[in-house]
Amino acid sequence: SERTRKMTGVRGKGEIAGQRAMSKEAATGLVTGVAYGLTSPIVGHPFDTIKTKMQAEKVFAGQNSFQVARAVYASQGIAGFWRGILPPLAGSAFYRGILFSAYSATFAAARGTPLEKPIPGTLGLRPAVLLGAFNASLARAAIETPLELIKVRRQTGQSWMTGQGISGLLSVQQVAELYKGSGATFARTIAMLSSFFVIVDYSARLIPDIVNTPLVGPFFKGGIATTFGWAMAWPFETVKSRVQADTTGEYKGQSTSQVVRRIVAKEGVVGLYRGIGPGASRSFVANGCSMIVFHYAQDWVEKHF
Repeated sequence: SERTRKMTGVRGKGEIAGQRAMSKEAATGLVTGVAYGLTSPIVGHPFDTIKTKMQAEKVFAGQNSFQVARAVYASQGIAGFWRGILPPLAGSAFYRGILFSAYSATFAAARGTPLEKPIPGTLGLRPAVLLGAFNASLARAAIETPLELIKVRRQTGQSWMTGQGISGLLSVQQVAELYKGSGATFARTIAMLSSFFVIVDYSARLIPDIVNTPLVGPFFKGGIATTFGWAMAWPFETVKSRVQADTTGEYKGQSTSQVVRRIVAKEGVVGLYRGIGPGASRSFVANGCSMIVFHYAQDWVEKHF
């Protein structure tokens, strides 16, 4: 029963956070998040490269994902699809470890408080899930923004450095450059992670036997939850890519909402969803595989620690 599970600390089927002490839940979230984070970019980076070029490089305006893929292969070979992977690989392991740790710790800290009580009319959704998603978004955006800028610049063949040497890397100008697009990154992240954690929570409570079918269940849970989240957040992802790829000052000083209005005025609403085809493909495959690895890591950690 739910009461017995809370007393024994047993994690429900498919749940991200369990019922153990906050420190243990935070540590488990850190380890399993790193495992998730290493898997996702390795599987999904080729899709991400195509998506970024479609969103940020004017030379590919009007081309579909297959045309962009052929162009990348013709000019850079197979290695071109993984160009710029090192920053997101390192960053993904780090920020996903931190975000899953933040979510698990928040969820555990809310135990026994009003935040654990279901919101009326929501089929059992708890405020703790939303607060955990918000804290996870803050943690992710703070770490991810500079790494995403480096990745985007590398994918579009541009330099991310503003100066030379170590002194240049530590300058205020360089730090400010690395955090270009931070507003759009946070808006994108909170829209995406809120959707992700809410869907995972619903699936774990309402259809546990389906989403925990070996391999297939976690794959579809991770793929569907994350891809739905990306669909909600995609306009902000487009803005982020445009701002971070901009080295000419075209978007300098403009807010996220101003860039959104500019894109819509020039390209229509469809412009905000540029690159969603390869982006959704990357999301589904990469996060489906990552969720399988996540649950294996989760079981291993709880068995040995």
